[in-house]
Amino acid sequence: MCCIENFRPGVMNRLGLGYDDLRKVRPSLVYCAISGFGAEGPMKNAPAYDQIVQGLSGVMSITGDEACSPLRVGYPVADTIGGITGAFAICSALVRQASTSEGSFIDLSMLDSILATMGWVVSNYLIAGVAPRPMGNNNFTAAPSGTFKTGHGLLNIAANKQEQFEALATAVGRPDLVQDSRFMSRENRKKNRGRLDC
Repeated sequence: MCCIENFRPGVMNRLGLGYDDLRKVRPSLVYCAISGFGAEGPMKNAPAYDQIVQGLSGVMSITGDEACSPLRVGYPVADTIGGITGAFAICSALVRQASTSEGSFIDLSMLDSILATMGWVVSNYLIAGVAPRPMGNNNFTAAPSGTFKTGHGLLNIAANKQEQFEALATAVGRPDLVQDSRFMSRENRKKNRGRLDC
């Protein structure tokens, strides 16, 4: 059996429906409490909405470009990732429950969940001190990458490897770009990313 709730910490206890109350009735209960900031810490009682979590996590600060950042992601990403993280945690707890008959209390923070998805943005800052910044449709690690205007509308490109760049240059009728010194390496392509219309 499983119970999922997403009130602020303490609300279910006040209603007599907290984990400690319910496990007296069902010791094998898997109980998942999803909140904005978890059951402990200085923000545990703060209300959380998706946009607030996006802002506090830094997601908004890297969404958009330098002219329009910060921007909220166009769907409730923090709510969604919190729910998906909860589903995985519950599945794991149910597997454990099936083999041991033991229950579990899962304290899930939306903020923690969304931070875990930010990958290289967080690791580059924590390990190398590289401050995150908004890059729009550009890619931190590869070029050309982004959305480019063409005579037939927008073209979304992610040519991350040399052979992909070479195939792209051929496909757009510009095989000469492969030998152009400005674009012969990924580093040069990143430096000259705005000049691919030459």
